[in-house]
Amino acid sequence: MSEHKAILNFLEPLKPFRAVVESTATYRWLYKLLSEEGTILLAHPAKLRLMIQRRAKTDRLDCQLLANLLRINQIPLSYIPPDDFQ
Repeated sequence: MSEHKAILNFLEPLKPFRAVVESTATYRWLYKLLSEEGTILLAHPAKLRLMIQRRAKTDRLDCQLLANLLRINQIPLSYIPPDDFQ
C-alpha cells in the first residue's frame, strides 16, 4: 500500500475533518492530498513563531500548538500560491 493510500485510509473514519499543515518547503504534496478529503489550513511559520515564543521546539510540541490553535480558530494563515507558480 502506498504512503498516500495509508494516510487517506487513516483519515477516512474522521471525515469530514479539519486539519492544519505548517507551510514548509515540502507542504504542497500533503496539502493537495488532504484538501480533496477535508478542510486544510496552511499555517504561516513566521507568524506562528511571533505568536508563541518558547525555548523548546519539538515536533510533538509543534503538533500540540497547531491542534490548540486550530481548536480555537487562531491559525495564522499562509498564502497558497497557484500550482504553476515556480
